[in-house]
Amino acid sequence: MINLNITTKDDLNNFKESFKFINKNYSNSFVDIINERVRLYSSLASIEIKLFIDGNFQDDLNSDSVNTLAAHLDDVDDDSEVTLTLTNDKSSSGELIVFNFNSFIPNIKITDKCNLWDKIFNTFECITYLGNNNSKHSLSFTKLSPCNVSSLNKFNQIDDKPNFYSSIASKSINMHLKNELQILSSFYFLKNVCSAYDFKSNESFEFEGFRSFVIPNVCIKDLLSTHDIFMAIFEWLTIDKHISSKLGILRNIISLSKSTNIVECFDQDLLNALESNFKIYLKDNINQYFEVKNKVSEFIYDLSNRSFELLDKYTLNANHILLAVLSYFFTVVLFTTIDKNNSVTSMLTYQLGTLSSLFILVGVYLLYQSKIDLEKKALDIVSRMTEIKARYNLILAEKELDEMFTSPTLEEALKRIKQSKTHCYNGVILLIILTVLWGLIICT
Repeated sequence: MINLNITTKDDLNNFKESFKFINKNYSNSFVDIINERVRLYSSLASIEIKLFIDGNFQDDLNSDSVNTLAAHLDDVDDDSEVTLTLTNDKSSSGELIVFNFNSFIPNIKITDKCNLWDKIFNTFECITYLGNNNSKHSLSFTKLSPCNVSSLNKFNQIDDKPNFYSSIASKSINMHLKNELQILSSFYFLKNVCSAYDFKSNESFEFEGFRSFVIPNVCIKDLLSTHDIFMAIFEWLTIDKHISSKLGILRNIISLSKSTNIVECFDQDLLNALESNFKIYLKDNINQYFEVKNKVSEFIYDLSNRSFELLDKYTLNANHILLAVLSYFFTVVLFTTIDKNNSVTSMLTYQLGTLSSLFILVGVYLLYQSKIDLEKKALDIVSRMTEIKARYNLILAEKELDEMFTSPTLEEALKRIKQSKTHCYNGVILLIILTVLWGLIICT
């Protein structure tokens, strides 16, 4: 039995490994063990070796003097406690050096692990460590971008932490580091895809779908075993821009699970179900998409017809006003004169001129009023188009909406309404009639 007590402490700032034994139990095998550790650790960084007797500093050693440790203990009492320490100050290093992952990765709550590793990946860009074959390895990475997901994830927030930790884990040679990062990747995946979570009493995740479903007491072992399926689902979620819709499908399916065991809830069958349900969702959305496009096309078509109808009604109304004035002269003036066997010149009085002026001016006013009404209705059509377009902007892409609401027929109708001069032409004709009438009255 080797009476050598070895304790190791490794954290972000310091590394210390202590070898304790009673002097009378000294053995050359102690030197072999210490030398092996010095050789391993020295491949990562410089190691300071110190000798203590009964807790009191005795001497600084190096790899050569360790071999002659027995000579340093010749004058030491047999019952004295001998302590040999290997230390390294990490605070001055620009990279993170991990000498012993078993000691570096503490047995703490998963949330505390997250805080520790988030701090590491926000501070350093490289980790140097011993691989499974005790050889030196360096793991480089880009710093972690800060991104928080609220504890009430109702608004479908998602970040890239699951993929970030998984990608670094895939590059790790050391199994302790690989497993640790895969566990964190799985934890961040659940934190992203659940509807809400609670870490105060235990690690539980809530999924709100067809019902409210809670997966309680998620353990580290399950997080490690489900990592691969989590990453497959995460890739499916983030491969396109349908993240929100896919999250809704995932939560609905999980909420119908019969078991609260996370390994049974998340398996290959779930991934297959997600892909199938999303295809059904897309098919339904495509049908709705064409229905919306048809509704918009019908709306534009109706507005185009209405615009032409307004233009035709305006033109017809202007012509009716002109015909009404002409009818007045033929029926009231000319036919009345002939009926009474009077000459036309005898009818050209100032009373006739005044009455005709009033009638013609009312006609001119009605012509311009009809033009004003026409332009107001055209503006109403444009306003209605803008309002409907704003509503559909929540459903369709803006570029596609612009194309759908760009109708050459409707634009032509609105253009003709704006450029229509029928009221001007008919108004000029009426004013000419009035001018001729007053000319004849004055001449006679």
